Amino acid sequence: MKNSETLKILLGNQVTTKNVKTFCNKNKKLSISYQKCYDVLIRHERKEKEKACKKFIKERAWEFNMSSRKYEELQQKSHNILESFYTGHSMGCYRHIKIKNRKGEWVIFASNNTLREYAKSCTWNPTYGTIELCFSKKELNSIEKVEGVWTIKKDHHKCTWLEQFGRKQNHTVNKVDGYLFMRSHATTLKEAKELERQKIIQERRQKLENKKFIGIQHVQKAGACMAGIKAFALRHNLNLDYGYRLDYLKELEDNNFLNQL
Repeated sequence: MKNSETLKILLGNQVTTKNVKTFCNKNKKLSISYQKCYDVLIRHERKEKEKACKKFIKERAWEFNMSSRKYEELQQKSHNILESFYTGHSMGCYRHIKIKNRKGEWVIFASNNTLREYAKSCTWNPTYGTIELCFSKKELNSIEKVEGVWTIKKDHHKCTWLEQFGRKQNHTVNKVDGYLFMRSHATTLKEAKELERQKIIQERRQKLENKKFIGIQHVQKAGACMAGIKAFALRHNLNLDYGYRLDYLKELEDNNFLNQL
């Protein structure tokens, strides 16, 4: 029997992957194996789920006057933005991003909630925090992470970044206006340029430090014990009698003592 014929029989009898085994046991005269029925149904249900998902995305994208592709892209970005913020409530918080829909109304575009519940035997009601961020479509489209800070770039080095303050009932996520010079944020352009200059100087110094050769005595001064040094050397096939460039050793693995040198 062809798969299409099998599927027609199964759907005609309202069979799903949940009750297919019972159907096969009751209808052995059909000579259709349980495994074949299950495989046909699982493929059908996946296709139907994909169709429903595409339809939902298309309808939601229309509501916000954007393409399905742009909708999915901004949904993922919204999820990442919300993941960066937390109120500090032990039971979690509601996290939403709002933008204007086709009618010009502020509605929830995306959510990324982190909610926990007490045991059923507990009489306490959980207390959740709430984070609500509002963006124009243009802002949501252009916002990006710069040095770990969600930033909306503007002309002439101007920008707006998101910054959270306080905890629990005092928690807020504010839009801070300022300036961005390369990777540095500040309230004035002069301060941003100075911060970037200091970063560059520090990076150059670090590059020079990383090129130096170190041996056992250097790592011991940083606080490493001999047992730990030997274990590190054994893991990476290093000779303890030799010196190695610091940047080479740092590439082998993340090590607190090497990072102090």
